[in-house]
This record gives sequence, structure tokens and C-alpha cells, in this order.
Amino acid sequence: MGDRIMDSGTDHTESISRLLNHLRGDQHLHRRTLGVILGLTHIAKKGGERREILKEMVDCLSLELGFENCSILEYDHERQGLVLIAAKGILDLLDESGAEKFNKELCIREGDCIAWKVFSSKEPIFIEDTSIENIPRVSKGNVKIRSMACLPLGELGVINLSTSCPRSFSITQRRDLIIIAELISNLMETLDLKGKGEVSSTYVHRIIEAKTRELAQSKQELKEALELFDSMIHGVPQGLALIDLGGRIYSINDALCNMAKATPKELLQLPFDVLFQRHSDIEKISSAIKAGKMVQINSGILRAVNGELVPVDIFYHPFSLKGHGIGGMLIFHDLRGQRKRLEEMVQIEKMKALSLMAKGVAHDFNNILSMILGNIEILDRELENESHKERLNRIHNAVVEGAKIVERLNAYVGGGEEGGRLNTRSLPTVVDQAIDFLTPRIKELRDKEGVVVDFNVDVEEVGEVLIDPEDLKEVLVNMLLNSLEAMPDGGTVTVCARREDEEVKIDIIDSGTGIPKSERSKIFDPFYTTKGVKASGLGLCVSKGIVQNCGGAIALESEEGKGTKFTIRLPLRTSPEAEKPVDKDTLITEPIAIPQALKVLIVDDEFIIVELLTTLLKGLGHNVTGIADPLKARSILKEEVFDLVITDLGMPGVSGFELAKSVKERNPNTKVVLITGWGADYEKKDLRDRGVDGVLGKPFKLAELKRLIRDLFK
Repeated sequence: MGDRIMDSGTDHTESISRLLNHLRGDQHLHRRTLGVILGLTHIAKKGGERREILKEMVDCLSLELGFENCSILEYDHERQGLVLIAAKGILDLLDESGAEKFNKELCIREGDCIAWKVFSSKEPIFIEDTSIENIPRVSKGNVKIRSMACLPLGELGVINLSTSCPRSFSITQRRDLIIIAELISNLMETLDLKGKGEVSSTYVHRIIEAKTRELAQSKQELKEALELFDSMIHGVPQGLALIDLGGRIYSINDALCNMAKATPKELLQLPFDVLFQRHSDIEKISSAIKAGKMVQINSGILRAVNGELVPVDIFYHPFSLKGHGIGGMLIFHDLRGQRKRLEEMVQIEKMKALSLMAKGVAHDFNNILSMILGNIEILDRELENESHKERLNRIHNAVVEGAKIVERLNAYVGGGEEGGRLNTRSLPTVVDQAIDFLTPRIKELRDKEGVVVDFNVDVEEVGEVLIDPEDLKEVLVNMLLNSLEAMPDGGTVTVCARREDEEVKIDIIDSGTGIPKSERSKIFDPFYTTKGVKASGLGLCVSKGIVQNCGGAIALESEEGKGTKFTIRLPLRTSPEAEKPVDKDTLITEPIAIPQALKVLIVDDEFIIVELLTTLLKGLGHNVTGIADPLKARSILKEEVFDLVITDLGMPGVSGFELAKSVKERNPNTKVVLITGWGADYEKKDLRDRGVDGVLGKPFKLAELKRLIRDLFK
């Protein structure tokens, strides 16, 4: 960006031109990173052996991110070192004779190399060119490295990405790689779920076998022993069946009866194979009974009496009870709940990654919107043509609406709260506005395609609904648009709302084609769509997030060929509250008196933001120095004293907080204002202990800047 000093004569048209060129910068990186995230979650979700899943993840990273070599090192407590468990290199694609082999016996211990440094510190390391920055080599390592990124996987290990050529890592690329590493770490933890069934079943078996031996040794009658045994196994959550030496079911517990949809009488004395779907599984269990050996069958299938197939892990444990005719015990571990939990965890990690990505995108958009809004306000002061002013006002309103969309996106994916929001005081009005918003689309369907859609609206006044009216309008528009698209031949959309205790229930019902059963569980997933490239797949996802953030819920009912009903439940205010003042976003503001001729330093690594603030403040009569190099700014602050320092938060080399600390150490009377695209995270916090006197979130209006300066210099 350089350390260019700004003056007020810069042409605004050139500024906007530079801005538009700036927009194209990181779009490809965001799309590629999101694709990698979705690919990794898909690999984890489809299941399989842990090592094979990690190998697939490594393959995905190597191909999608363009690194020649990729490996995962996991900490081995027995060997007390980092052990190579999955690796991929471009040379793997060659013939056997040309392929370079990874050292699968590699074990990195404390102090050996960068990998251990990253593992112990939990901080990533990026090296762009090893010819400039030397790195310690592992004595048994085979990979030739010129540039690399080594990223921590929490307490599990590290992931290495490297190439044989120099490679630069931008701030955006580093951030995205850290996000991907955090996702892999969490996914690796979820993969350990599957082993819990085996551990718990072995534990249950040991307890039961020990008790059975104790009873047998006491020489009590077999009937009494089995009665006691039955009383024990009926309380176990796994499905249990005792099998005699002939392979027949001797006893069965309640959990297995529930799985098999049968009573004990229907199963006792039957061959064990009535519970199995696959012939290969029956053969394995038969062989184990004859040999008196333990056997485990992963991802088996239990066949219920009614024909239902249940995914299970199956364990057979033989007993050594001579003279009693009991061969062993079959244990069935129901995987349905585990799979659901795994899917939920994958969804949580997906949304966590999406949250981090969305926050980065929101930050970039806020920078862009700040530049547009600032130049609009400058031009508004300079132009006299009312027609031009009206066009500027339209652009201004569009920018403000864009800022609100970014704020709502941040609140949804971040699960945060939006400050200063209003509640919906008239539900019928918002419903009418949502339908009016879709009027052009409804007219187009009727005039161009001959599709007639009727609306049946029955909405009561229910009191104050705890959701911003703009948010509620967005949710209703998304629901109604989904209904329109589900009725290719026309039909009726019914919207009704009633108060139920301390909440309002809103039903949106269409007479369309309905949603297939296989798609209903995915309908609220981000980026899931059945409409192809013409839809983003975010409408229903964002709507669900908005409603949940307000303490509400969305439910779906659908029947193919008959239609779909969305039910929205939102909380109502139960006690009166003073009405909050509304901040009207207009270009016209009341005059704000601020001190004149302040000595101001502007610091931001975005040149266009420096240029904008310099122009705005010089226009207000201040003596302004603008600089786009935060390290250079530190040098200037050592030589000069300023009345006011306005600094960005996230900058390469030095952060806004570090700069604020330097300012206060030199002159505590200098006021420091933090401007940031992460404004929603900091605007309501007291940051004076960090050297910051005020926060201005991007995008900001000139009136907000003037008001903040006035308050600081009263």
C-alpha cells in the first residue's frame, strides 16, 4: 500500500474506479476455501475407517489447495512424539519406479523441528522461501521443501503443507488455512465416536461374564442363575442375546426386542440368523460360535421382524461355562443415534467454519461500503444539481441496505446479537409488505407464463413480536418465494397468524408439488438448493438463523403432490417497554459542532480508506496526515504529537490496539479512534484499557464521525 501522504485534491471518480478494481481481489480465494470446507465435511460425514478418512482429507487438501505435499502428524502418547498417519504428494501420481516414498516410520520428538514447535505452541508457522529463512530438517524426512505452512490440530497434532517452489501467503490465505486446520481438528475428534460402541460393549460383556462365572461357581441351580442374569441384562442399553452352542437364542433383553420390533416369545429358541440381513455376517458369527472366538462386525444390519433394517455394530463374545450349554453373547450397538449425533456435529463444524468465512467476507464488504458511502457524502456537498443529488440519495440508501444485510449475516452465522434493533409492532403490516415485495414476480408469472397465484391472508394483530420488522419481512419473503416456486402451475398460498400464549404462530401453506421426503432434512442446510445455478441455497438457511437468533423456531410439514406448510413461532413481548428512538438513515443531518484545526493522523492499510478519511477531515478544516503503512506510522508518532489518531484494527505488522498503546505511552492526552470492519464485535465494548477512546464501525457516515469527534473533544 505504501506510505503515501494524502491531500484533499484527489478526484472522487478515480477513487471509485480504484475501489471497483479492488473488489475482484479475494473472491476466488473465498470460493476455493469454502469448497475445501464442504469437501472435508462430506468426507467425514460419509464414514469409514479413520485412517482412510484422514487419507481422503489429505488428498482433498493437496489437490484443492495446490500444495505438492500434504501430511498429518498425530501425537502418539506411547512413543511420545508426532507420528505420520496420512500423507499425499504430487509424486504419488507417478509410476511405482518414479514415486518418492514418505517415511511411514517417521516420529518427531521434542525439539526436532518446526512441527514440534507448532504442536507445543499451538501457533501456525508460514515460511514463504526456505532459501531466505532456514528451517531445521527432520533427519528421516524425505520431502524437499522450499515453502511451507505448518498448522496446529489442537492437542491432536499438526498438518504440514509444502511445495518445492517459493510461495507467498497473503493475510486472507493464512486466515483461510487456519480455519481449515481448525475444522480438520474438530472432525478428527468426531471420528473417535465410533469406537465408543466397542468399548462400552466390551465393558458390559466383562461385567456380565464375571457375574455369570461367579454364579456358576457357586453351584446354584441354572434356573436361578439365569433369572438373575436376565434381570441384569434387561437394564443394558445395548441389544443383548444369549446364544447356545447350537446357535439358538437362549435369552434376549428388552433393548434387542425394541430393535427387532418383537416380543421375547417370538424370538426365543429361534436360530440367531433371524436377526441378520447379510449372509456373510451369519457365516462369521457361526464360525465364531464353533471356534469359541470373539468376532466384531462393523456397520452390520439387523433385520427386524417387520422388515425394518437397523444399522448396528455387532459383537460376539464366547463364554467359557462348561456344562451349561451357553455358547456366548451377541451384542448389538444401535448406530442410528450415533449417526444422528455425528451428523449434528458435522453440521455444527460446518456452520462454525461458515461463520468464520462470513465474518471475513463481512469485514471486506464493510471496507468497500465505507468507501462508497464516504464518497457519496463528499459529492453530495459539492453537487448542486437536484437530479444528481436524488441519484446519490438512491445509491446512499442501497449502501445502507447493504450494510444491514451484512449485519444480519454476521448476526446469523456468528450467533451474536444485533444492537439497537426494533421489534415488530404490527404483524399484518409486515405480512402485507412481504406480499407487496413479491408483486412484480407474481405479475410476471401471470403475464409471461400464464401462472395464476392467489393469496389467502388471515393475520391477527398479536401485539409486539420480538423480531426486527425488516428481518421478519426477509423471512416471510423467503418463505413465500419458496411457495411460488413450488407451484409451477399456479395455486393458492395461505398466510395465517394467531397468538398462542406468549408467542405468535405464523403458518405459510401452499398447494404446490410438495418436498420429497429425502430432501426435507436438508432444506435448511446452507447452499442446498434444487433449483440449480439460479439459486444460492441460502434463503431458507438464513431465514432459520434469523428466527432462531430471536428465540423462535421454524418447522416444516410437506406431502408430495399436495403442498407444503412452514410454521414460524416467534416470542411476544409480555411487558411494556419504552419505545426506542429510530436512527433514520438519510443524507440530511442536523449540524454538529466539532472542534476546528485538530492535528489528525489517519492509519489504515487500505489506501482507499486513508484517502477518504483524509478528504473528509480536511474538508472539516483539520490538519490531516494520512498513511497506509502502519509501521511507518509508528515512526511518525515518535517524532510528532497529534490531537487525534484514527487507526484501523486489523493491519499487517502492527494491530490497531498496538498502535493505540504506543500513542498513549507517548502522550496520554491524544485521543485514539478505532475504525474497523469488525465493528459489531467492538462497538459496544469499553476499550479504554487498551488505549482506545472510541470505535467507529464500517461503513460509517460523516455525521457519525463528526459526532464521535465532538464527544471526544467536549
